Amino acid sequence: MMYKLSKLLYLLFLIYMGWFQAVFFPVPMMPIILGGGMVILLILSKLTSRSNNLFVIPKPIIIWFIFFVYIVFSGIIVAYNYNQTLKSAFSFMQNLILIFFVVNVTNIDDDNSFFIKSYLGLSILIMITMLSFGYIGGGERIRLSVTTNPNGDALMLLYGVFCSLILIKERKLLNFIFTTGLIGLFIYTIILTGSRKSVVAVLMLLI
Repeated sequence: MMYKLSKLLYLLFLIYMGWFQAVFFPVPMMPIILGGGMVILLILSKLTSRSNNLFVIPKPIIIWFIFFVYIVFSGIIVAYNYNQTLKSAFSFMQNLILIFFVVNVTNIDDDNSFFIKSYLGLSILIMITMLSFGYIGGGERIRLSVTTNPNGDALMLLYGVFCSLILIKERKLLNFIFTTGLIGLFIYTIILTGSRKSVVAVLMLLI
């Protein structure tokens, strides 16, 4: 139960960070609440599990954690604005914790389809929002909201194409038709953002 709740909090975290705060408004402490909650529930589920209760900590995570410690302590000596250093280091640690979560959930499921489907769902939500009531900025470039960058939005749509290609099943006709149409909508929306790099990238990805 706790494991499923941790995955649910991850979905809420992803939606909040990638969509909600840009389209509506930021909520103070929400990333910490959702991110901390999903990791705590994952840890509790692992500790109470009778099997597979060991955490997976790859060497890169250990190296990055050592780098985090180095940033915190060296910043005392070299940083002009130590508060800014701590803020940056804290953001770095948040990303590191998220990587730890992804690695261990993938290890438990023995599959990474949960994260692929999660990012695909987020990309679809972003695309629908942009096509329905997206913000039209300078140069008639569409974006998710007035606070976002069209190049960044196009990158999120590019992730959607990537995830769609992974999940496509050529031997199942309905799945193939639906996924192909979805990819077509992604490409159309990317073109509307005016991001030339993303257009080139999606063409290379398809090839």
